[in-house]
Amino acid sequence: MEWAVTVHGMGDSCFNEGSMQCITNRVADPTHQYATCIPTGNNHYDDILNGYFMSMNEHIDIFAQKVKSDPKLSNGFNAVGFSQGNNVLRWCIAKYYDPPVHTFLSVSGVNDGISAVPYCIPSMSTNTSRNETVAHSRPSPNPNPRLHNKICDALMEVASRKAYSEFSQTHSFQANYYRDPRRVEKLDYQTYPQLAELGDDGHDHNQVLNDNFAKTQKFILMNGFESTF
Repeated sequence: MEWAVTVHGMGDSCFNEGSMQCITNRVADPTHQYATCIPTGNNHYDDILNGYFMSMNEHIDIFAQKVKSDPKLSNGFNAVGFSQGNNVLRWCIAKYYDPPVHTFLSVSGVNDGISAVPYCIPSMSTNTSRNETVAHSRPSPNPNPRLHNKICDALMEVASRKAYSEFSQTHSFQANYYRDPRRVEKLDYQTYPQLAELGDDGHDHNQVLNDNFAKTQKFILMNGFESTF
């Protein structure tokens, strides 16, 4: 039998009857097989808060422990991740792979991080004097695009300074996968975010992470829902 696990995104909860419980039931209904959503909190409120204030590594460890303690999942399972929940699922596979994940379906996943403040989309231009690529804010249409550009640039600057610190990496899930596209921030990205550590980006190479993830039989990426993260 192919059991299934779902992992919710930011601001959601496995205890939410209108979203994750409904989705998990829809996963189970066609085959009449076992499907479960794995929370990191013990109730609706804590599960939502953990999605903001618990680090990615903490999520991964709790998720792995709960999966392993479920006897119905002991022989492996298929998994569906939504939004930032994919970071929990993907790196749980890479760090533990016990029990194994047969098929990993990533829906609107931020597997490679986010590179901008929401609604401030970075655009790339070339600095001809230095012959290098530079990221600028490219906001959505706005009556005063010049002013909006300045606001977005300021927000990105604040985001980088706040995200790339030990405190933020310990207390903010979103800071763990914030990936500033500017070259001047590359070293800080490689130093601080947990995403960089898990992805061997600027860190000592960890072949176990790659080998474990490669054991997944199918990895499907789908951009099925509009999502900020």
